[in-house]
Amino acid sequence: MPAGSFQRYDLGTVGAGSEVSVTLSTGANVRLMTATELQNYRSGRAHRYYGGLARRSPLKLTVPHTDHWFVTIDLNGLAARTVTTRVQVKRTDD
Repeated sequence: MPAGSFQRYDLGTVGAGSEVSVTLSTGANVRLMTATELQNYRSGRAHRYYGGLARRSPLKLTVPHTDHWFVTIDLNGLAARTVTTRVQVKRTDD
């Protein structure tokens, strides 16, 4: 994964309290964010997100409020060059 690149998962509209599970083959930076924050992230601007450096897998994140959510995964600042990922959502109505 070249520097500055990232994997993106579009989760669609996800309800508050749903759980996002991110499985990684190695440590990576994981961000759960809304569409507006994703646009800021892609433009290199300040952005808010849930998550951060995931050293253990799976990483489980709780969705704080109902919105259209995305997960991004990158290796910026890390020694690894590739990461295999899987993202699953357990919705509150499941």
